[in-house]
Amino acid sequence: MDHNDLLERFQAFEAEDEENGEDRWFVDVKGEVKKPGLYEVDKDARVKHVIDLAGGFTDEAASEHVNLAQKVSDEMVIYVPKNGEEDGFLNEMPTATNGQSMQKINVNKASAEELTQLNGIGPAKAEAIISYREEHGPFKSVEELLQVNGIGEKTLENIRDDITIQ
Repeated sequence: MDHNDLLERFQAFEAEDEENGEDRWFVDVKGEVKKPGLYEVDKDARVKHVIDLAGGFTDEAASEHVNLAQKVSDEMVIYVPKNGEEDGFLNEMPTATNGQSMQKINVNKASAEELTQLNGIGPAKAEAIISYREEHGPFKSVEELLQVNGIGEKTLENIRDDITIQ
């Protein structure tokens, strides 16, 4: 499956999502599975369910590196390593076993609690972001956060890699 196929598949999911108004999560499965790609799952899905959707592990999969019980999150990447891959490589790759979410925080949907997980964002700044969002509508760009009282260039640079605008 090439990049254009994945893009078309994702756009079809997005169009269907808009029509149905339902919340869906998308998980990208890579590595040693029979059908790598982008999968649409329910919010309560586990890694095992997504691996099953991807046709299961290949014979070369180092499945012991994958936590099948972990709950998935939107925009998550599940990487199934190959048997014998060097440990250094595994430590650099995102896998479903690291216990850390690969998910960026969507500032257009995040709660105050979620926003305070960002470096440099406390309860007051989180509430300021939510107030701005409620008054002006969804953020159209990351840079628009500079319009929020208390968010300056330094704060924005600290959180830029951890946020998304969707």
